Amino acid sequence: MPKSKPKAGLTEIGVKYLFLFGSMSLFLFLTACSSSVDVSRQSVTNLESGMPSFSGPWAEEFRTRYSLAPTPEIQSFLADEQISEIEMQAVTEKFRNCMQGNQLTFTSFDVGGGFDFGFPETMGASTANEIADRCSSTSGVNAIIHLYYQLRSSPTNKDRSEEIVSCIIRAGIVPSNFSVKDYRTYPITELALVDEATAVTAVQFCEADPSGTFVG
Repeated sequence: MPKSKPKAGLTEIGVKYLFLFGSMSLFLFLTACSSSVDVSRQSVTNLESGMPSFSGPWAEEFRTRYSLAPTPEIQSFLADEQISEIEMQAVTEKFRNCMQGNQLTFTSFDVGGGFDFGFPETMGASTANEIADRCSSTSGVNAIIHLYYQLRSSPTNKDRSEEIVSCIIRAGIVPSNFSVKDYRTYPITELALVDEATAVTAVQFCEADPSGTFVG
């Protein structure tokens, strides 16, 4: 779930984290089939559901994200199993406009697809989080942004767990005996040696760039 970390001052800051949506249910978009449909297109589109027949290394994730797409435009961004920088920027601007239109400030996404935002002190964290969640959904952020960074980090969807764990250990946020099993089994907040926000940010960094070095 998204988390909010308010800070004292005239403007409070909400911190949001985006994670994989692998456990979310798929909602099929049913379309009518016609006898005149070009058979050659059946390998591209699932005619029963209207969802493209994703088959690449990130196919399952694309199916999940396609089901989250709020508009045909966002669906089209996903249909070719690629997300371009232009498409990512288009979604970012939609999100920024939604946030600004609701008195929230947003600058950019981090390397893992997470983001922070500011909101008026009089609004309160709960209301601000609800607005940010709504903007994430309606602008296509939930369908596009985190997957965009995943594709950049690992185009072939290679299991990089060992590299990620090494990066997390280098960041100094977990004990040196932190293992791949720990990474896959426990929320990072249960084993972290630092505060929750730093731990989550470090993991996002390492998942996006396992060969890098996180500096908190």
